[in-house]
Amino acid sequence: MGKLDGKVCIVTGASRGIGRAGALALAEAGFDVVVSARTVADETTEIVLQAEPSDNYFQSVAYQHFPPDVDATTAVEGTGRMLDELFVSAAICVPAEGAVLPAGPVTISGYAVGQGGRLVARIEVSADGGQTWAEAALRSIVNTSPDNVQLKLWLTQFLANNRNPELAETTLKGFIEQQPKLYELRFALGKLYTAMVRVADARAVYQQIVELDGNGADALLARNKLVELALAEQDQAGADALLAEIFAVEPENSEALITRARIALLARDVKTATGDLRTVLRNAPDNVVALRLLAGAHESEGALDLALDNYRQILGVVPSDHEAAYNVARLALAQQQSELGHIDVAPRGEDRIHDLGVASDLLFVSGREGLDVEVGEKTLDLLI
Repeated sequence: MGKLDGKVCIVTGASRGIGRAGALALAEAGFDVVVSARTVADETTEIVLQAEPSDNYFQSVAYQHFPPDVDATTAVEGTGRMLDELFVSAAICVPAEGAVLPAGPVTISGYAVGQGGRLVARIEVSADGGQTWAEAALRSIVNTSPDNVQLKLWLTQFLANNRNPELAETTLKGFIEQQPKLYELRFALGKLYTAMVRVADARAVYQQIVELDGNGADALLARNKLVELALAEQDQAGADALLAEIFAVEPENSEALITRARIALLARDVKTATGDLRTVLRNAPDNVVALRLLAGAHESEGALDLALDNYRQILGVVPSDHEAAYNVARLALAQQQSELGHIDVAPRGEDRIHDLGVASDLLFVSGREGLDVEVGEKTLDLLI
């Protein structure tokens, strides 16, 4: 900092807060500092140059540097960098402030200089008051990895959530033009249209996938999406026709079988639903959706032992599935009640509880491994 020795800097409002912090930082940098403040006579007796950063509230907490993707609503007090030396001195030289620019690409020139020996690693430009810093970073990464579909999906999801769905739509369409056979992008566009309640546009996207892929795996998935749209519009005939197309190509298509099972359960056709779900599980034993539906079908028929087994299978696949854990406890207690009549249930170390529903809730909420169930002189230990 030798080049700053002898330079004079005048700081106003230097008796407290950011003015005081700025005066200290400039003095540390080598300036000769002249300070002034309206409250000098009342409050300021001296300014001390210290070796360690100031613990003043304004410098250490209130005024801090944050990354460009952090704003006033997301910043956490005390987690930014202190106001010591400036990170970067930067400016846009061309175009000039307030310039009116034609539509299309614009070349921007300027400078950015790191302070305190820091290097400038990346420069981002915002055209809307800093709303798209993260977008700029994501776009830059996407441009350096044009074949990485996941990055493109992240970018469009960010745009849909943080900007507007229309911009996400335009971006996805641009990606699809570049890679028309990358069906993941088309599925993302269909999902976006569905979220925007543009059902006709979503349907057109999925139909186009069917036309392009024929009877391939992506075409079958697109038909399943079309089935969902048809059912949402209560078009049962249209859904049935699409399911028939899927089964003609792949008789044991899991997604179609699960959809048909849902329809059957709504119609109280448990036999058809059970058959379809067992077919799914024969090919994919860990399919949690099928296991959950099958458990419900078994319980509706009074087969509590089979339902209990299905829920236990779910816990074997997803140990943190709270719904399955609750149902295991509920059905285990229901089985004991059915076999033994009314029973008094007391959780370990707690007061006796006489209600099975409360006991099963307690087992679920408290995360206990089991309950001691007292029946007369017997004690049954129910475990998950």
